[in-house]
This record gives sequence, structure tokens and C-alpha cells, in this order.
Amino acid sequence: MIDLPHLSDLQEATINFCNQTIRVLYKTNNCIGWIQHYIPIEKNKPQIISFTVAQRVDPIVFYKLLSLTSSTDSAPTVKVFKDVFYKYQVIGGNGVEIFYEFPILFFIMKEAENQFSVVTPAPNNQDGRLLLRIAREVAYRRCVSTGMTSFHAGAVASQDKGVILLGESGAGKTTLLIGLIKKLGWDFICNDRTIIDLTNTRLYGLPLPIRIGFGTLIGDADLASGCLAMGKLSRGQVPEKEWRSIESSRTHEWGSRKKLELSPKELIDITKGRIIESARITCVIIPRMTQKETLLKITSLNMVEALELITPQCTSPEDPLWPQTWLEHLKPLPYSAKESLIYFTQRIPFYLVEYGIDSSFDEAIDRIEEIVKGLPS
Repeated sequence: MIDLPHLSDLQEATINFCNQTIRVLYKTNNCIGWIQHYIPIEKNKPQIISFTVAQRVDPIVFYKLLSLTSSTDSAPTVKVFKDVFYKYQVIGGNGVEIFYEFPILFFIMKEAENQFSVVTPAPNNQDGRLLLRIAREVAYRRCVSTGMTSFHAGAVASQDKGVILLGESGAGKTTLLIGLIKKLGWDFICNDRTIIDLTNTRLYGLPLPIRIGFGTLIGDADLASGCLAMGKLSRGQVPEKEWRSIESSRTHEWGSRKKLELSPKELIDITKGRIIESARITCVIIPRMTQKETLLKITSLNMVEALELITPQCTSPEDPLWPQTWLEHLKPLPYSAKESLIYFTQRIPFYLVEYGIDSSFDEAIDRIEEIVKGLPS
């Protein structure tokens, strides 16, 4: 049995995503500052809380947990993200679950069904990142368990008209998403994982970084200068001198795997846009962008054509980014992903939009605006 002191000395905020309200208890401004890079923070206290994540800066609890993991080389391992692995252990008689990696600098702890925390002996720059990881994992799994369906897709909205941008990597989803925000003033919802709820015909987004290809940066002077003006970015995956000196020819970097990562807040600060949690599903746009000089072509897809294109982008119930459930286990689904996709394609209009990035990109944005305006609210 491990005694956990009551969390009475922490500041409180709430975040909303995936149709869930999450209480965040935090000690340091750095912690909540990281989360604010991905999700707007609310200071009000809602009546209904889905679950709580807390920053426990407590050396006594940390070293007590550490003493319980002194001989756990044989503890099972879970893959929590693409190349991130944690050890897993159940401790004490109250069934507390802990997750950690070597060297042990923190513990992620599931204290109860709706109570999760990060435990460190002193404030840590990783605390906010870890709290967001917890919130994303739990909220995402709960969405899927209730029958919502996830896609490798971005989403934007005009008023409450939500538009899903879906397609393979390199198809131009992010480039089009940024163009719609910049040129039309549409709202940003997400860039990589869109979750649809067919019971209320709404879409939601997971808070993830926006990965922008070097080719897009080269072709968008305003975006590139906005990144340069921000100075040091929150995510440092690409060496700064590398992306600050990219060549002036898009040809060299087009299709390159080199990408600059921005947080949603950084993207919105550059584009002067707005982040929203959700919108009503209005249509799905499947972009096909090419570097060749190409006339714009927009095709309305029937159900069979739409199914063929969206099925490979469905990430429910198994998501390659998060291959193993850990903090929140999936429950039996009310219906299969295939049934959800069929229902989806029968009720929502799908459009294949083919264009050249240099020859018909602006025209594509204008036509998408016309399409969305003509669809019912």
C-alpha cells in the first residue's frame, strides 16, 4: 500500500478535447505553458470532469516508488508511442499502476479510474509534455471505446462547418490546411488525427504537433518568415540552422521527409487564426497535390470510391502511432470500424481535389470555399 498525499496545493485549469473535460492540477507555470501550446486552457471550474491529470512534485512519493522498482528488470514493457517504451508495474494493495523508463527520472501513475499523475522529485521540464501524453492517451482510448472513429486526417472549420482533410502522407493535407486558415480565416481543429462521432455528426481533434514539409516552407514565404520571426521553436527535432537555411528551390525539398514541427499555438500565432475543439462534419476533402503544372479538378465521390480512399487512413481501433493501450484499455466496440465507415460515406459528401501547388492551389482554395458555403449548415 502506498500513501499518496492529497493534492491540495496545486493550481487548477481545465482543457477540452475529444468531447471530454480534463482537470489539470499543476505546480509550475512551465508545465501548464507546454500544454497551452496544444490546447487552450480554461480557468473556470466545470461541473462535470471526465478525469484528472496532476503534476506531483513530491520527493517522498518518488523515492518510495523508486524503492519498489529496484529489482524490476523483468517487469513487462509497453510501447506507448512510435519508439517510446515504458516499464509497467502494479504496486501495493490498492492496485496503483506505474509506468517508467530507464534511467528513472519520473513515474506516470494511474492512481484510480479517473486520476492520473506524473511524479518527480523536483520540477521537470518534461512534466507538461508527460501530462499531455496522459490526457491524450486516456481521452483517445475512451473515444474509440464509445464507438467514435479515428482517421489520419486534419480538420478545419468555417463557422461550425467542419471540413476533414484526409489522405496519404505527402498528399498535401497540411499545405492545404494552412492555406485554408491563412487565406479564408478558417479555424484550426487538428492536423494529424481527426475523430468523428456519428451519433451527433461532429468531429474532434487530438492535440498533436503540426509537421510541415520543407517544400511547403519554401513555397510559402509568409509561413517561413513567421517561423523565422518566432526565434526558438518549442519542438527542436530539426536542427535550427538546417531549417533556417533551406534552399530557395522547392524542387530539391519536394517530397522530402524533412519536416519542421510546430505546436498548434505556434501555427496559430503565425497565421493569426484560432483553435477550436469541435465542429459539425460537413464534408471530406481528399487532396492530391502535385508539383507539375496541373489544372484544378474536383470530383464528387460515390460511396464505393470514398470507401476505397478512406479505409487505409482509418486508425480505429488500432493506431500505428499508439500501438498498445496502457493507461486506458479499450472496451468492446458497439459496432465495427467497417460499419462506421459505410455509415459515414453514405451520409457525408466526399470530394477528390487534384491541383498543382504552383498552378492551381489558390483556385483550389476558392473552390473549396464555394463547396462548403453551398452545403447545408
